[in-house]
Amino acid sequence: MSSMYYDYKQLAKQGDANAQYNVALCLASGREGVNIDTNEAINYFKASANGGVADAAYALGIAYGTGNGVEQDFKAAHHWFLKAVGLGKSEAYQDAQKAEQLMN
Repeated sequence: MSSMYYDYKQLAKQGDANAQYNVALCLASGREGVNIDTNEAINYFKASANGGVADAAYALGIAYGTGNGVEQDFKAAHHWFLKAVGLGKSEAYQDAQKAEQLMN
């Protein structure tokens, strides 16, 4: 594990949403020598998204839309894509529309 991950983890514990996003990326992909843990990554993505990080909300939309690391759930995907749009990631709108179509 790198010192960068350790630093992100410390900031994430203090509620830093950007650090939570970076921890989630490491846990999801194995970056910085971290063991992949998709469950923990999802938790950090959620904390980060709820802290206002659009990319984290978008990552959750993708996860729920594809069933990657979570049970596939188009309603949840739609929710997270719309949250990403609300946080400024306008390109997530098309994904929200697709998820909405798949909900029905």
